[in-house]
Amino acid sequence: MSIKNIKLIAIGLLLGSTVAMAAQVQHTKKKAVFEKVWQETYGGNDTDRAVATVALENGDVAVAGTCKSFDAQQSDICVTRVNAKGKTIWRKMLGGKNMDMASGISRAKDGSILVAGTSRSFSAKRDRDIYVAKISRDGKGIWQTTFGKERAEYGRAIAGTDDGGAIVVGETESFGNGYKDI
Repeated sequence: MSIKNIKLIAIGLLLGSTVAMAAQVQHTKKKAVFEKVWQETYGGNDTDRAVATVALENGDVAVAGTCKSFDAQQSDICVTRVNAKGKTIWRKMLGGKNMDMASGISRAKDGSILVAGTSRSFSAKRDRDIYVAKISRDGKGIWQTTFGKERAEYGRAIAGTDDGGAIVVGETESFGNGYKDI
């Protein structure tokens, strides 16, 4: 077996030097020999962190992160789609009025984007729930839902399945032995 085409996508943080000391998402695409193809910084005037990325059709990439910029009251899940040259195609903000954090992203069988994370926006007690959303190829929300009970749940990763569904991995304090279970 030989590997002829390796694409490395490095996601990191670029710490700003402004008074606010804001962190922004920095995305670098490199060739197989680790020669830089392009580098862009995505973010606003507050802390924005990338946590996961997925390759899409036509060389596009979707990056999931937790953002405080872009009108977020606390933090929201943000998904940014960029083209093969690193230019932003669209950005979708997900979540509600309270703290929401991204943890995983995947491509669904139909080409849409699946996102997992943790939300405090939709629980009656503002506790943490597993958050899952589906976004169309053009950045429109298709659906979002949460899973949880009276204690904390955390969404950690997501994968699209061959039958069009999704598998979400996370932690729960509401089920199992009462502490953090998978």
